[in-house]
Order: sequence, then C-alpha cells, then structure tokens
Amino acid sequence: MSSIRIFRSIEEVDQHEWDSLARDQVPMCYGWLKTVEQSYSGNLLPHYQILYENDRPVATSVYRLLKSTCAFSDIDHFIFGRLKPLVSFFGYSTLPVLTSMPIKGYANLFLVDSLAESVRVKKNLQMLLDAIHDHSRRERIATVFTKVMAEDRHAAQLLRKNGYEKILAAPLAYMDIVWPTFSDYKKDTFRLARNIRRKINWEINRNRKDGIEIVVLENLRGYEDRLYQLLKLNATKHNRAGLPFNKNLFRSLNENMPNQFRIYAAFKNNQIIGMTLFLTKGNLWHALMVGIDHHLVGKDLTYFNISYYKPIEDAIAAECKRIYYGNSLYEPKMRRGCQLQSVDAYYKPQGVLSRMLFKPYFFVHRARNRRKRPGIVRRSLNTKET
Repeated sequence: MSSIRIFRSIEEVDQHEWDSLARDQVPMCYGWLKTVEQSYSGNLLPHYQILYENDRPVATSVYRLLKSTCAFSDIDHFIFGRLKPLVSFFGYSTLPVLTSMPIKGYANLFLVDSLAESVRVKKNLQMLLDAIHDHSRRERIATVFTKVMAEDRHAAQLLRKNGYEKILAAPLAYMDIVWPTFSDYKKDTFRLARNIRRKINWEINRNRKDGIEIVVLENLRGYEDRLYQLLKLNATKHNRAGLPFNKNLFRSLNENMPNQFRIYAAFKNNQIIGMTLFLTKGNLWHALMVGIDHHLVGKDLTYFNISYYKPIEDAIAAECKRIYYGNSLYEPKMRRGCQLQSVDAYYKPQGVLSRMLFKPYFFVHRARNRRKRPGIVRRSLNTKET
C-alpha cells in the first residue's frame, strides 16, 4: 500500500529515513535542509514529501511555496529577462509559484530507492509530482522546477511527459577527479590549454610568496563573523540580491552537518582574506560559496588557490570522484579541468489557456538563450550532446 506524507519542517522527518534516500546528494540531505531552514533569509515555505510503501520510504522530494515577497529568487526575471519591466507594467507575475530546486548546489530533484526497478521508479515519481500538482491546483498557481541537470534524466523525462515547458538555464561546471596525485593533475592539464601547467605552478607559488597560508578550518569558533562578512562582501559585489543567508549559517552548519562541509580559509597577517565553503559527502563535493576581501587580496591570486588548487589536491587525497563548481566563470574553470553539462528549468502555468499562450514564447526563449551562450560553452555542450 502506497501513501504520501507531507511535512512542513525537516525536523518533523526522521533523519535516517530521509538520508537513506538522499545518499550522497548532500544539497538534499537532512543536515543541509535543516541548515537552510534555520539560516535562509528568503520567504520560502518548504514542503517535504515522502512516498511510503508498506511504511517504508521509497521516494521523496522537496518543493517550496515561493511568495512574491521573496527577494532572493526572482522567477519573473529568470523567465522574462529584459521583458520583465514590460510584463510587470501590465500587472502580470509568475508569483506566487511552487518551485523545486536545491538551495545552493546541485542534486537530483527526486530521491528514490536505489534498489527500485525502473518502472517502479517512474510510477513513484509520478505520484510525487501529482501531489505537487494537487497543491498548485488548490492554490491556482504555476509550478517551476529549476536546476534540472542533464544527469537527472528521470526528472527531465517526467516533467516533459507532464506538459512542462523547458527553459535553458546556465550550464553546470564540474570536475571528475581521475588523477592519482595532484602532480598528475597538473601534468594532465597540457591537453586543456597551452601553458596552463606553468600558469598553475606560478599562481600557487605567487600566492605562497605573498605570505598567504591556506588551511581547512577545523574549528569555526571566533571566525564566524569574519567568514560571514566575506560571503556578504562577495555577494554584494556579484549578486544584485545580496547574500540569502543570515548570520546563523555557520552555527547551523556546525550543529547540523559537522562532518559534511569544509571551509578553506586564506590567512594573511593573521587575518582571513578569503574563504570557500564546500559541502562534502561520499564521493561528491559541492563548491557552494566564495568570500573574498578584494581590498586585502590584491593580486595574490587567492581565489584560484582556495577555490581550485588546494581543494582539488585534497579531493584527490580523499578519493573524491567529482566536484560540482556552479554556473559561472566557465573559461577559467574549463582551463583547469572542468567539464560542462546542460541544466534546464521546467515551467508549467496553471490553466490550459496560459499553457497555450506560453508555448510559442518559450520556443523563442530557448532559441535566444542558446544563441546568447559564449562560444566555448556552445562548443562544449554540442560535443557532449553528439
């Protein structure tokens, strides 16, 4: 007998049950979801649904009610782009909306029993999606799934089958760790770009000569305020919405997932001038956030050392299989060994008429987004698709 239970807080869920399905998908694991609940500043109302068969959890997903007051998830801008002011002028908005996506990082949107047969998996996922559709019909609002990775084939197939319109999103950079040592990694970079091995050695040595010491923080006590300040500085510089987390972030990380994150800190003159936050579980690492004090860093190349070289060296030693690096700065990432995979979003407005009106718009939207991609991104994705 199958049944779905929906919880409004992750603390209502049995951690072992949830993590038995999440496995190494750390952005969907219990500890990170609890951290998001405690420290995320956006106005998101989470719903955790678990499908049980004979009281045994076999599939789960998270979706959230995104209200029009949320400052950190601009779905209207994502869908309409430069047309958003015109659309807003006529009083239209996609919000409120039901959305499913990892908060930072990338992971499968539906988590399933690894032993289930393919036919059973599809049936279970359809039941979870039907529950989301029931909610959207009650609220008379649209649904949108973002960060659907190319490797998350079950989700993509399910959403297309259920009439969702695909939106091309920014591709994901990732690095497969295939080298036995860091020296082998550097030797192998000759196939990626001319003189990149020499450049890597120069950037590492330059950083050291400038007196930078990079360490993994084992104890965050006394550093929380500075780490948060660095994240906020970086978010203010590169993200118009700012940092979506409050000061509880590092305390919550320590309490909820003490063995599932790493913070690389760059010290200069006994002060932290840069940091990176990685989530880690099993063989997968996720580069989540970077914080740099650009006034203090200068030209010492701290960013490359705390984001790539030191973490890659440690990931090789830890026998990590893959690092997910996010959706920006593609050229420097690919020059250092990253590959790209496509990432899509899927949108379904409420009502048959709305879906008919949106269909031609999304056809043009996909074509335009495809043309806007940098040449290096198009070539990489075209090579993988062929």
